[in-house]
Amino acid sequence: MDPITGLKNTRIANLDIKEEVLALKQSVSGDDKDILVGSPGLIVSLMNLKLINEIQLCVHPVIAVKGLPLFKNINDKTILKLLKIKNFKGGAVIFFYSVTG
Repeated sequence: MDPITGLKNTRIANLDIKEEVLALKQSVSGDDKDILVGSPGLIVSLMNLKLINEIQLCVHPVIAVKGLPLFKNINDKTILKLLKIKNFKGGAVIFFYSVTG
């Protein structure tokens, strides 16, 4: 349990973001190897540093008039390869992509 947040499997990052993510990737193994990120700003930073291996996009059957763009300020074109698709009863779909370049 983290002494600052009081949460299990959580800690406050103190290093440069690239150093933090590389250290985190090295510290996890087996079934605990997934690192999930949901912050649009953090996703952009990690994409620009080439530190994301997989993207999961969840599409809901709703057309929103306003919202945050997911990939604003990405520096380079990124090629994605579709790995799998998961459908849900309510119509939502998750697309799983590997980041290939």
